[in-house]
Amino acid sequence: MSKKNSSSFNVISPIDGQNLKTLRLLSCNGIARLFNRNTENTDQNSRAETLCFLRRLCSKIKENRERLIPMLVMETGYIRSDSEEIIDGSIDFLEQFEMEMTQDPRGGGLMSLSFGADADRKIHLSYRPYRRVAAIIPQNASFGTALIVLAAALYSGSKLVLRASLQAGLTNDLLKKMVEESDPPDESVEFVSCLATDFLKACYKSPSVDLIHYIGSNRYVASVLNDSFKSGKTCLLDGQGNGLVYVDRSFPVEKAVKIVTEGAIRYNGETCTSINGVLCHPDIYKTFREGLCDSLGSLTLGHPMEKETNVGPLFSESQTAHIGRLVGSSGGRFIAGGTIDGSYIEPGLVEGVKKEKPLVTEGFMGPIVWLAKTRFKESDCWFNINKYPLSDTILSLDSDQVRSFVTRSRSPRVCINVDSSLESMFEPWGGYPPSGLNPVSIWTQKYLQTFQIDGDERFTQMLGLGTENAHR
Repeated sequence: MSKKNSSSFNVISPIDGQNLKTLRLLSCNGIARLFNRNTENTDQNSRAETLCFLRRLCSKIKENRERLIPMLVMETGYIRSDSEEIIDGSIDFLEQFEMEMTQDPRGGGLMSLSFGADADRKIHLSYRPYRRVAAIIPQNASFGTALIVLAAALYSGSKLVLRASLQAGLTNDLLKKMVEESDPPDESVEFVSCLATDFLKACYKSPSVDLIHYIGSNRYVASVLNDSFKSGKTCLLDGQGNGLVYVDRSFPVEKAVKIVTEGAIRYNGETCTSINGVLCHPDIYKTFREGLCDSLGSLTLGHPMEKETNVGPLFSESQTAHIGRLVGSSGGRFIAGGTIDGSYIEPGLVEGVKKEKPLVTEGFMGPIVWLAKTRFKESDCWFNINKYPLSDTILSLDSDQVRSFVTRSRSPRVCINVDSSLESMFEPWGGYPPSGLNPVSIWTQKYLQTFQIDGDERFTQMLGLGTENAHR
């Protein structure tokens, strides 16, 4: 487990327990001084300047690819191929960013007042960047998510203070160095190493922070939202998901087994879109169950740098112990795998769970999956008790059933006949249930504040705050 105090943090590898790096942490006063620095500079980042910077940053990441991959493996426990996917996906994201942004659908428009006789009075809907975004990045997707936030915030015209997970200290320090060497727009981005609680306290007090974007554990979202509201800050929340799948009898069993297996173990089952639970039609239940037991049982648990390894360790021993407790209190039992050894847990299948238990309603992060038998018309009672439905998936070739599933789902992301754990870095994010302020949207839109200009049409048009200048 990682060790921390108020002034330092030891990044401990979940693979073998070695100390990878000791980070020096900013104090509350140090964070406050950082927020108060350069507050006079309110110039917004231009799109052209940001795009040039991102091209330079992409080149730096390519140069450091072979350094980044083993760092990522050692600090996360992800197997080498998954770590390569993260770094190569980040490079691909930066290479395509400019092209994707030309397809940004957001724009403004004029509308007349619906009352009165003042023909010159118009309402102009427009957008402006938040002056400063303060973002907290989680350890399970630190490198890629940090890049998405960085690109989106700067392209939107906002300045950014980024607090990455301390456990991602190796890759975060190298990313910080690469950003500095890539000459970002003046005073546009700061990296902070500090305790998350200290960072949030400074955000609440700082007049220069407009938006707090919290991405992390479900345990803290309610307090972050409450404290942000009390301090008058806009807050976006993105927490953990609890991914459920329905497997219909019309879908090929062998293909379903492959999809569920890969969706349960990708990144060691530690993504917000991992497959946590499966509901299966009774007619194929026995065959699917046997296939999934065989598939999970054939996987190799071990050192993530070794080629034959399919699953590595979780982030800590406390995480595997938590999964063990969840399974133990669920009413279910492992019928395959599930043996725990320190930070390692065998890929496993759990049967006999009760749907009101936290294993089912809240989810977990790890390479196991629970299985229950149900018909499609009875599956709603399982999906509807999910507290964190970020991805609902159906595996079915019945078009009427798929249509019904999509319209009845409460999830902001519905997957049809695919592995929900596979995500694009350009995918819209949002829809986390407790947030309310974070609908599914393009990333650059998250850091733009919608507002209206109401008044003399000559001036609303003169200001030119429509589509072209919304980010400037």
